Amino acid sequence: MNEVWRAITEIADGHAKLRIAILKKENLDEKNDDGWTPYMWAVRCGHQEAADALKNAGADSSGHFDALLLNAVFENNITNCVHALRNGANPNRKFAGSSIMECAADHAQYPLVQEMINHGAKVQSEMLFTVCHWETADWKISGQEDIDAYAKVVEAFMEAGADPNVRNADGKTPLEAIAGDELTAIETVLQNAQQRSSGDSNSTQSLNLR
Repeated sequence: MNEVWRAITEIADGHAKLRIAILKKENLDEKNDDGWTPYMWAVRCGHQEAADALKNAGADSSGHFDALLLNAVFENNITNCVHALRNGANPNRKFAGSSIMECAADHAQYPLVQEMINHGAKVQSEMLFTVCHWETADWKISGQEDIDAYAKVVEAFMEAGADPNVRNADGKTPLEAIAGDELTAIETVLQNAQQRSSGDSNSTQSLNLR
């Protein structure tokens, strides 16, 4: 991590460190493990003054709308989400190991998730196990509103092609993985999806026997 990155991550202390790093002609476009540049990080954090300083110094700003999309997730801002997507933001871009769309799903932001799916976000069946942190000890749900929001995200994943019968490393389906957690709304979505899947399978077998 060069001085530009350190300055961006410590921006709360002021812009002096960033100005010094720019004057020292540090690499303005050094990428982190996810391929994000200091400019993108500034936009993602909502530090417009820092982003402008980097851009004016010659930093690559091509990832602006991807960063704005991630900022929209952290701010839960549907307006900025739509704006970023309409200007070419990539909802499949990785951040901390997950796609931007998955980040929105993790926060139960159904409107943002649906908008990203409409703009090409890829949905994989395995995401059903991580969308609500079902397999991590630090998962917290504060009330019925959260459960209903996550249920909408799960339903959006189903409509985008996620398989409710997918199994994790323990051999459990998503429905089995949350058994006993009193997540009725989510369980209902998964049960309905499994029933539809079973019905489609039976219909296909019936057709094949004719």
